[in-house]
Amino acid sequence: MPAVVRAESLTKRFGNLTAVDDLSFVLQPGTITGFLGPNGAGKTTTLRMLLGLARPTQGNALIFERPYAEIEQPALRIGAVLEATDFHPGRSGRNHLRTLSAAARSGKIGDGKIFIFDVADAIRIRNDDRGESAL
Repeated sequence: MPAVVRAESLTKRFGNLTAVDDLSFVLQPGTITGFLGPNGAGKTTTLRMLLGLARPTQGNALIFERPYAEIEQPALRIGAVLEATDFHPGRSGRNHLRTLSAAARSGKIGDGKIFIFDVADAIRIRNDDRGESAL
């Protein structure tokens, strides 16, 4: 089964600072993964490389087995929110991504899509799915 996300020896340097150092992982369909670590650990930099917003110093960042820039109509398949300031305070992560999806004319969350958001909002989505109030 093809990977939905693949990082191969990802490294990102900003001058003398190494933000990400030789990171490799593979995510299969249905995988839920959280990046945990202190500020400056390279979490957002890794996501930015996966989304084509930052070029790796070395290595490959692939989504659906290709670089993000090569995906046809990526906004229809991949929703991403990297900054908490992008969220409407009354909207869950899932509803925020639905709004992004509708704006990209997809209109729904379904199979073959990847959604990237912060860990705190993942907790909100889980609670919403169980019928509990959002955090």
